[in-house]
Amino acid sequence: MSGTSMASPQIAGMSALVAQYIEEAGLQEQTNLSPRVLTQSLLMSTAEPLMDAESGSYYPVIQQGAGLANVGNAISASSYVLVDGQPDGKVKAELGDDPERTGAYQFSFTLNNLTEESQEYLLSAALFTQDLFEDYASESEQWLEENGEEFETAWYLSKTTTALDADVTWTVDGKTVKRTTASSTWTLTAMEP
Repeated sequence: MSGTSMASPQIAGMSALVAQYIEEAGLQEQTNLSPRVLTQSLLMSTAEPLMDAESGSYYPVIQQGAGLANVGNAISASSYVLVDGQPDGKVKAELGDDPERTGAYQFSFTLNNLTEESQEYLLSAALFTQDLFEDYASESEQWLEENGEEFETAWYLSKTTTALDADVTWTVDGKTVKRTTASSTWTLTAMEP
């Protein structure tokens, strides 16, 4: 048995443990968030994305969600992420459609410090998509083609991801952060919890 049949009870148990930690640590009062929202944020923002060993590419989000959840990571996190437009604490960017084909997408998130000490954050961006490919619509279609018969094809999403080139801009407290190198990685310091 695999898939959501096994993932659901695992995540339910992990969520219960993280919610218990939130209550014992007084994080609901500190953050003014419900245990459900904070649990979801902590589990998703500390999950580790999984890679396909054969291709070396990340598995698509539709296959792995936020990645491999880890209660230890969630309860030892010194910060949590809230994504604008996600009131339930889900740490995901929904870019939507681009009907005018500008190629420009944006989303906003807030890093929230859970400690009373300043934190340093290393920001990086890696954008991925799934390729589309055309293949036989069914197994019998290949047989039809091999025998000179008419056959049908269909479009499918690849099971691995493809990296996208992107010009990433970070805005912190309303100010655009300038890059000093060709890297899309920056270190920021947050002073207040």
